Amino acid sequence: MTSARRDQLIAAAARLLDEGGPEAVKLREVGNASGVSHNAPYKHFSSKESLLAALAARELSLVCDAA
Repeated sequence: MTSARRDQLIAAAARLLDEGGPEAVKLREVGNASGVSHNAPYKHFSSKESLLAALAARELSLVCDAA
């Protein structure tokens, strides 16, 4: 599994989160929103919580890099 695919899935999760809050972020929907198989997120994240944690870590890293 490539880190580019993982980043693509995290970006799709961010869009879904922005549009509909945490309830809108579902692993299958993240796969569909990123243009890959609806099962692809399960190869990178064990749960919705692990995906949201990866998203939070990415956002925190961006904030720290900007400071």
